[in-house]
Amino acid sequence: MIYISAPFGNYIKHPLTTPVTGTWTLEPRSGLIKQILKTLRYDFKTKSWYNSLGLRNPGIAEGRNRHKRGEIMSIGAINRGDWKKLSEAVAKEIPLELNISCPNITHHDHYLEGVEIFPNRCMYMPIVKLSPTDDNKIIDLLFEMGYRKFHLVNTLKTDRGARSGKILQSYVLEKLIYIRRNYKFQIHVIAGGGITSIKDIEFYKRHGAESFSLGTVNFNPWKTKRIINEYHAE
Repeated sequence: MIYISAPFGNYIKHPLTTPVTGTWTLEPRSGLIKQILKTLRYDFKTKSWYNSLGLRNPGIAEGRNRHKRGEIMSIGAINRGDWKKLSEAVAKEIPLELNISCPNITHHDHYLEGVEIFPNRCMYMPIVKLSPTDDNKIIDLLFEMGYRKFHLVNTLKTDRGARSGKILQSYVLEKLIYIRRNYKFQIHVIAGGGITSIKDIEFYKRHGAESFSLGTVNFNPWKTKRIINEYHAE
């Protein structure tokens, strides 16, 4: 399966993919256009996109209103207690991805408090999106909580903002190898990061990924379409 990663899933609705919308937070976070204009940049030297958007969105209530069947809602906490409130704000039958790894927000000491609610509450197993720099112990912790679907990985925190692109592939691979070595196929892995062609999907597949997530490649819709068509032609 191919997922269109948030925030691109808000806009790209290809019939052969599953869009992930959001990321939705408990309260609205204004200033999206301003942050895009101010921080979204492509660096030709590093061949990477950088941004400091910080989960700008109109809030979970609007996310519920916009949600359509076949989509996944990405949700994220800002303050302590938000995960519990988010679990109460979203219907059990709505598929979720928990974005626990946005590099453009502050992760307080109790950031994961409440995420243990979701595996037993949701009708569908929620996805959890990891940071490239997370210690692998977080995989063990989340597995103990009941999580069985992991999205590898989010963007990389730098002093220029969150970085995407090929640099993420080594982080994905390291975590993917850890999961397959320690959990075999008890965990469903969605690999994303630096996918710009079908060869990148084939690379992740060889190392045990079962699904794939398209991110900044969506800035080039022709590339996205080609990847999707080649994937389904196999």
